Amino acid sequence: NCVGFCCPEYYPKEFQYKTLWLHDTPAEDIVCVLYDVFDFLELVREQAGCQVLVHCSEGVSRSAALVIAYMMWRDRKNFDQAFDRMKSLRGSTNPNLGFVFQLMQWQARIIGAQNKPSTTSMYRIAPQSAYDPLYLVPKTVANPSFDALDSRGSFVVQTTSKLYVWKGKRCE
Repeated sequence: NCVGFCCPEYYPKEFQYKTLWLHDTPAEDIVCVLYDVFDFLELVREQAGCQVLVHCSEGVSRSAALVIAYMMWRDRKNFDQAFDRMKSLRGSTNPNLGFVFQLMQWQARIIGAQNKPSTTSMYRIAPQSAYDPLYLVPKTVANPSFDALDSRGSFVVQTTSKLYVWKGKRCE
């Protein structure tokens, strides 16, 4: 459920939900939830006879973008291949431009990782949405540097060979 703010979990005893609060805007960060989505989809796939429904309000942008990302990750497809496959399954597929841009970056991250020069990435651990402040996700820091570390927060710094977790003195 990509739209927890407008589509409640009507049958919590009958179905297992993964609820997200994604807005269909180019500024919405979908990359920060991808690994949680992948874990959920893989968990369902491991259960015999189980199926999964990935949905948003219209099944055009948010849910389609998450399924495209999953196909890219699981099948090592590039964006065009995954998009074409998704479009063949659901003709109305049309992720917004912000999601397409993020999926192209995701492509470079998962397909081009072996050819990537030494880089450092930084993530700020923050709520995915104000609707669920306890659901914490890694939000990309645009310009990673020591100046970006805020003593009120927690950060993950990833280099080509190491992963560091930094917790600020004033972080609760």
